[in-house]
Amino acid sequence: MAEIVSQKATISRSGLKIYGTYDDEIGEDYYIALGEKSTDIDPLLVFVALVQYQERIKVIVFVGAESRKIIKASRIAKEISMQLGGTGGGGTDKFGQGGGRDKNKVQECLKNLDNLLTSIIDSSEKNG
Repeated sequence: MAEIVSQKATISRSGLKIYGTYDDEIGEDYYIALGEKSTDIDPLLVFVALVQYQERIKVIVFVGAESRKIIKASRIAKEISMQLGGTGGGGTDKFGQGGGRDKNKVQECLKNLDNLLTSIIDSSEKNG
C-alpha cells in the first residue's frame, strides 16, 4: 500500500511558494518530471519530493527561476539529505538531489520546510 503524504503549496515567510511531498511507491522519475514541469510553470515554486527507494529516501528538489535568485536547489537537497542521515546532496541552482536512510525524519523534514528555507536564505545573506 502506497503511503503518500503531501501538502498543498504554501507561501513561506521569505515569500517563496513551497510544495513538499513524500511517496513510498511511485518512482523518482515521476517526481523529477513533475518537479521540473511545475517549476517551469510557476517560477516562484520550490518543489521538494522525498521518495522511498528500498531502504533509502531519495531527495528531489527543483527551484523555479524567480526563487533561484535567492535560494539554490543543490543547497536545499544537501540540507534535507543531512537531516535524513545522508552525507549530503548536490546538483545545480535549478535541480538538486541527495538521500538518506532515516525514514523517521521524513515528516519532520516536510513540516519544517519553511524554517529550513528561511535558515538557508538567512545564512546566504550573512555570507554573501
